Amino acid sequence: MYKDTIYNAGVPWVDELKLTKGIQVTEISHQSNDDNDFKNGTANKLEVGTKIFRVKERNDILMAETEKGDIRFYQLVEG
Repeated sequence: MYKDTIYNAGVPWVDELKLTKGIQVTEISHQSNDDNDFKNGTANKLEVGTKIFRVKERNDILMAETEKGDIRFYQLVEG
């Protein structure tokens, strides 16, 4: 969760985009699987300390830097 918004990984079209990692905007400070325990900086799979970056091309995608490579996250917006 970043800026009160949930981001989701594994979106095929997002993974296919050519994106450039920008500035670091946050890092994971809390890990939880409880929806009621989520706050900014919380992730359910990423480890505490994982750095999160903006991408230069879009405002609705973030990128996590992990030991296994970068993971892209797409902003979930309610309609």
